[in-house]
Amino acid sequence: MNEIIVLKAIVISFISFIFFKFQGLVFAEDYYSNSEKCYQNPLIPSLSDMNLCVGLVASKKDINWSLPRKILFLNNDSIAIVTAMGSWNKNEGQVWKLNFRNGLLVSSDLLFNKTDRTHGLRQGFDGWIYYADSTEIYRFKLNDPTNTRQLVIFNLPDIYKNQNGVVSSSNHPLKEFIFLKNGDMIVSVGAPSNDCSEEFKLSRACYQRVQQAENAADEYGTPDELNVLDPNLLANTARSPLILFPAHVAPLDILYYQGEMFPELNKSILVSWHGHRPSGSKIAIYKTDSQLQPLSDYSNTQPHLDPLQLLTLNWSNPISNGHPKGRPVGLDVDEQGAIYVVDDQNHTLLVVAKKDFSLSVDADLNSHNNKNSNTPIILKDFMSENKIQKWLGSN
Repeated sequence: MNEIIVLKAIVISFISFIFFKFQGLVFAEDYYSNSEKCYQNPLIPSLSDMNLCVGLVASKKDINWSLPRKILFLNNDSIAIVTAMGSWNKNEGQVWKLNFRNGLLVSSDLLFNKTDRTHGLRQGFDGWIYYADSTEIYRFKLNDPTNTRQLVIFNLPDIYKNQNGVVSSSNHPLKEFIFLKNGDMIVSVGAPSNDCSEEFKLSRACYQRVQQAENAADEYGTPDELNVLDPNLLANTARSPLILFPAHVAPLDILYYQGEMFPELNKSILVSWHGHRPSGSKIAIYKTDSQLQPLSDYSNTQPHLDPLQLLTLNWSNPISNGHPKGRPVGLDVDEQGAIYVVDDQNHTLLVVAKKDFSLSVDADLNSHNNKNSNTPIILKDFMSENKIQKWLGSN
């Protein structure tokens, strides 16, 4: 009986490995744009409506990247850093610098090549830019990336041993991280398998990782069966989740929105749902309370709060000569409030904006940079003290 269970685990793990290793590389498709503009970029008609437009900022035709993941705007939106994992193979990732002028991409520079399945990206409170490979985290200064790059953390796990001593690659080798206000870093490490159930006879590392990585809970149960988290898998100090997402949505980025363009979204939480199943391919929007916590009626009978609304409603349904099935990962907002979305499967950077929004086009970038010189600098980190205070309406 034990041999059958082990064989079953090996077969399922192998099928999962094959699927996840190749699903992001084979099915990339094009977005079709026309001569109209969305926030200075070619408009994608099939994703736009009377009020909201989606623009094509960059694709693989413009930048030779593969599986771009996260985006971080800097220097009053004149520069953006983008991580690209390359593939599920080691050392095929990249880190890019994108140069913008008045909302339009004008050039790109490859900062680092042959990185290892690069994903996480943040600016620290020290001003350095941090990015995460599968086993290491680096930082660099924007004014001289090559000569200032430093290794910060190493030996993060991307392989695991089961109880029989068999070493296997993790199904979730990508790393995400955040900074606390005191400068400490919290690193999320993925579970080794897509199924942490006891029958797989995995080591306790599986359960230890689940305690830290909320996305692993996405794998509990089949679709529509994500009801209650098993309390035995939570640490003694863990609190009940604020919300439970639908099964298999694979939330990969969370962004607190503050911007002029979409005042109706102010103080809302945007979540990229990357999952390939019907529940994924969306950007979910959750309202928050006075403490910036997502409004929720979480209970045993209400497994998740339906989002207030979704951006790009028909993104999960591909349209021939229109748009492919979207796979959103990274999210960021520029100073005008436009929402940038990285679609890794289709190697694309998109922008979501209001159709009637008038973007002022400056003849000189310095005039654009000086417009908000009296406002506090907001670090691109959702735990920024300045950003939290601005949200709460205090000075």
